[in-house]
Amino acid sequence: MNRQDTWEILARTRNHLDDWVGDYLGQLSLQRLPDGTTRIKGTLPDTPALYGFILRLRDGGIPLLSLHVERRAEMHTETRAEQNLSQEEETQ
Repeated sequence: MNRQDTWEILARTRNHLDDWVGDYLGQLSLQRLPDGTTRIKGTLPDTPALYGFILRLRDGGIPLLSLHVERRAEMHTETRAEQNLSQEEETQ
């Protein structure tokens, strides 16, 4: 078994974001709130995706009010095919 971490994010931006931002940020949900802010919520698969998300916010000029990030550790059991592949790589 090995550990697969995912990252739960909850961000809040200063303004209502346009629809294109949802596509720009990937598989994250946007919720426009009555107070004029936007909530961005979702799960990212790994640390590089988390850093990529933060960089896309910066590069897109999206003003953050808050960002909450929580790492979720999940145990992953290798399938027989994955075990065989690992063994083949070790012998090469």
